[in-house]
Amino acid sequence: MIIVISLTLAFSPFSRAILWSCFETWGTKVIVRLGIYRAWSRQSPVWGSTSQLWRSEIAARNSKSREKIAAQRRFIHEVDETLYLEDKRKDSVAKRNEKLQREAAEMAARCEMEVPPGGGGQGEVSNGVAPMGIGGCETGQSATLRGGAAGRWREFIPNFRGDGISQESIV
Repeated sequence: MIIVISLTLAFSPFSRAILWSCFETWGTKVIVRLGIYRAWSRQSPVWGSTSQLWRSEIAARNSKSREKIAAQRRFIHEVDETLYLEDKRKDSVAKRNEKLQREAAEMAARCEMEVPPGGGGQGEVSNGVAPMGIGGCETGQSATLRGGAAGRWREFIPNFRGDGISQESIV
């Protein structure tokens, strides 16, 4: 019988846990009922109710300050992230606008050709000058950028506002 109990306690964590729980519960009850705990808590300055209150207030203050600092860091991180994304969006809009301006300048350069004498039809070339209608220009429209007409290329881009956003996308 003693061997069985010894082996059970040695190899069964469940039985050890039950025995330890009973020991702690009954031991605590005995210490509290006999007044040993009360005498010890009065004698020890660390475990008195006043010092415990003081310690808990300090711990609460420290915890609040840590949480406040953490919230400020999170807020700063979110603001930085927002500003970064806004700058990134502005950069992409600026790049898109530069691309649109480059493409418009290229089209204006292609459309800078003059109509040959006699009117010149679609696709007709005489005297080495291409007629209007080639390269994205409409037949019959003057697309020269000479004589202070810089910026007339906007006429050839439908619904162009100048900021890279078409009128159709706004409406």
